[in-house]
Amino acid sequence: EAVRYLAKQVGVVLPEETSAQATASDLTKSLQEIVLLACEVFNEQLFQAPEGREYLKHRGIDDITTRRFHLGFAPKSWDFLLPKVFERAEKRGVLKDITEEAVRDHLVQVGLLKCKTEEGENANKRYYDAFRERLIFPITRSDGRPIAFGGRALGSEPNTPKYINSSESPLYLKRKSLFGIFQALPEARRTRHVFLVEGYMDVISMNQLGITEVVATCGTAATPQHAEVLKRFVDSVTVLFDGDAAGKKAAASCFPSFLNSGLDVEVVFLPEGEDPDSLARTRSANEF
Repeated sequence: EAVRYLAKQVGVVLPEETSAQATASDLTKSLQEIVLLACEVFNEQLFQAPEGREYLKHRGIDDITTRRFHLGFAPKSWDFLLPKVFERAEKRGVLKDITEEAVRDHLVQVGLLKCKTEEGENANKRYYDAFRERLIFPITRSDGRPIAFGGRALGSEPNTPKYINSSESPLYLKRKSLFGIFQALPEARRTRHVFLVEGYMDVISMNQLGITEVVATCGTAATPQHAEVLKRFVDSVTVLFDGDAAGKKAAASCFPSFLNSGLDVEVVFLPEGEDPDSLARTRSANEF
């Protein structure tokens, strides 16, 4: 994709792709468009959802930061997303020979819809939204294009995890993806340094405080692939962990990923009971 972009910029004609390469390229582009439309739908829904807005207000997150991260909301519905995305896709003409089934299949591929086969003789497939009654955090590439989503539960549905992520897809690999990378890059490139944290709200609260060179892993421990991504932009990484036993265990598992990366890495353990989010909401940037 980078080669095609640069070739177009400088007027170089690339060799023709094979039919298999062209098919894979077309699929990737279609999935990217569908994820972008879903991001728009979630974002629009947030400004119509009092529970989502109330939660952000409670956490001290203002409209500027909300829009900076394109935060969204998934309502308490099993079949909200497909008709909304299909309507937008149809208007924009983002897919060839567009049908609701094609959009549905794309949403399944990127983990936004789930499929359940009903039992019985006339077994039918039932499709339903993966994100329901959740604050939505778009996960992007370094150029800002969304590739996946994280969701924080806001409802009282029993036995539901507080945070979930999109499943992996042709666009999204957890071991390489970093939440906040697009917003972090301008300052990270300038300072050649980045903070690495564990949670979406850690990134968002630090950004609101004015500390923008911060990224988070997407529900997984830091990997050598994360280190490779960061090494393209920075020379040093400061990893922020809670000061409790779980934080120290996470720090121990983090170091092997950076061992041969060429990055200068240090760990800062925060005071007992604090995380980057809580600290950012109670300190000035200098104190932090």
